[in-house]
Amino acid sequence: MTPSYFAGIRPRLFMTLLASAAVATTGCSNLTSAVSPEGPVAAAKAKVGGKIHGGNQPVSGAAVSLYFASQASFAAGASKVATTTSSTDGSGSFNFNEITGAANDGTSASFSCPTANNNNPYVFVVARGGTTVNTPGAGANSDAAFIAPVGRCSTIGASTNIYMSEVVTVATMAAIHQFMNPTATANGIESTVGSDGIFVSDSGLAHSFDNVALMASLSTGLGNTSVTRAGGGSGSTGVTMTITPEVAKINQLANILSACINQTAGGSPICASIYSAATPPADAGTTSVNNATYAPATDLLTALYYIFTNPTNSSLTNRTTLFALSAASGAPYQPTLDTVPTDWSVGIKYVATGNCSNSTTNFLSSPTSLSLDLSGNLFVTNSSTGGNGSLAEISPTGAPVLCAPLTAGAAGVTPVYAAGSVFDVAGNIWVGSASTSEIFRYTPPGVAPLVVPTVSPVLQITTDGYGDIFFSTASGDLYEIPNGSAATAASVPVKINTLPLGTADRIMIDSANRIWASSSSNFVTATTGSLDPTNTFLTNFSTVSYPTDTSIGISSTSSSGSGVYTSSNTANSITYLIGSGTAFTAANGFPATGGGLNSPIDIAVDGAQNVWTANSGGGLSAFSKFGVSLTSTTGFQKDASYLGGQTSIIIDASGNIWMGLSGGTSITEIVGGAVPVYQPYSNGLQPVTNRFQTLP
Repeated sequence: MTPSYFAGIRPRLFMTLLASAAVATTGCSNLTSAVSPEGPVAAAKAKVGGKIHGGNQPVSGAAVSLYFASQASFAAGASKVATTTSSTDGSGSFNFNEITGAANDGTSASFSCPTANNNNPYVFVVARGGTTVNTPGAGANSDAAFIAPVGRCSTIGASTNIYMSEVVTVATMAAIHQFMNPTATANGIESTVGSDGIFVSDSGLAHSFDNVALMASLSTGLGNTSVTRAGGGSGSTGVTMTITPEVAKINQLANILSACINQTAGGSPICASIYSAATPPADAGTTSVNNATYAPATDLLTALYYIFTNPTNSSLTNRTTLFALSAASGAPYQPTLDTVPTDWSVGIKYVATGNCSNSTTNFLSSPTSLSLDLSGNLFVTNSSTGGNGSLAEISPTGAPVLCAPLTAGAAGVTPVYAAGSVFDVAGNIWVGSASTSEIFRYTPPGVAPLVVPTVSPVLQITTDGYGDIFFSTASGDLYEIPNGSAATAASVPVKINTLPLGTADRIMIDSANRIWASSSSNFVTATTGSLDPTNTFLTNFSTVSYPTDTSIGISSTSSSGSGVYTSSNTANSITYLIGSGTAFTAANGFPATGGGLNSPIDIAVDGAQNVWTANSGGGLSAFSKFGVSLTSTTGFQKDASYLGGQTSIIIDASGNIWMGLSGGTSITEIVGGAVPVYQPYSNGLQPVTNRFQTLP
């Protein structure tokens, strides 16, 4: 990898990141199929093999290519390092061999893993063309296309086998589409897969690929009805996570692809119908990392890219056309959807069973706040019935990692209700107590927290790029813990607001060092302080109030501190305030309404500055920075167990949207639904990083 690969990671975080990454990944390459590799090569260190099936029928004569995803930049794209052809023996099998010193020029079936600069690219395979065996009169179908993950090059085993099917293809494109660019498709959209040359972006891409195994089995090619992950880290022993993807929607899309692939030749009307109905997004710069005009699809992978970056297909007519291509009965992949969906976004539900070790505290119970570390691990604060709050960590692929019950008081046994949480620049996570007037600083994993007494119960927490911590309290005030990230002992927090905040359940800093707070009333506030020589806010505090609808959620944008979103759960609206100094007003197009807004309680901004809402009334809504709804009139609608009433929302560096569901033991992920954003935002605020609320 290039030296820029770890840009933005402070040296003191590096060992923590390595330890965190070790528990965060679930390698797809560990999944094996029953296919037997052919043609052993004496010098081979490892094999990547598998089989290709279209609608459960083998595909022979397909051009199969092995790629290394770029780790240098989005523009660099993926490298085709090896190529072969699927077998004509009726099995659809293929093989690649890792051989030391192989040229990686894409002219043979041999490849070698890079060794220079510690480069360790993610490996994936693509198959195009070929003939579906057992289809009467079939010849080569140039429209056929498949894609599947393999794993990090260093993790490829002696025999790594991948089952390529339409289901695996759908799952892969759902997971990784935010790391592709259809405007540079001379060599196929697969040639554009890559990350932006830094750790957060590269790990975001890897986690996206790893997510495929949650939706589809790489050993059977079928969709997963559910997957389980067992805990085993600090406090999570005995916890089980049941992971349930929307398999019916995945199967529906797979059957649509199968209708094109299982044709006697290329150029069929069915394929043309898919390309026409899979309309490009109206504004590509809003729904993807690319600010460009997209041409109509002419191949299946690009069509899938459009389906996931424009999941409403721009109209019910287009969605109905696609839906109808999957036969109601007799389609190869079952079960399927009963009705035309509001959108093609794919949800995954995570339900935890079991308690934090040696306690009666559930691993997940009424999630109140979500945070992400640099390695993509999700941290959840829970405020369960009876005040048995906890801090739980979940890997990017759903494994329970750690769990710490939150207790307070001199004896450290009083259960507390958890409030907000945030990661500081040193990798500590801060969690507030909404019931016992304390704030906790944890240094993961498993270290006893630093406990800071507060004058009032904590509502929410934010932090800056210098290590200062800010929190709102039930008394309507804003406090600072100067240099809290480096503190070795508890210090007395400093009150910094000059006007009452109201009930500030949500606060967030912006890139101009204003701390914005919602109020649960018809205003928001911004508190600003001056930097002292140690880059700490200690002087000249000033709080300004701005009128808006009843404000509940709040989230800053990347626009030089001049933009902040706020949501109203009574007006079912989103307001985007822009300005500078003490003058902020609603931008044109705001307040925005519609789009399925249903008592929005929390909001999050993605890398394209779209705002996504957690609706306490159910459903998921999104609006562009121009106030244009990105969802249908009813929002992204799913079964209530996926998108029922929500409490919290966050977007990760893969573009996955995570939401806590109210009153339950589950969280929901919308796979790749948003444009990736740099996490955690405190590290993005650092001058050396300069990626606050932007793309990783």
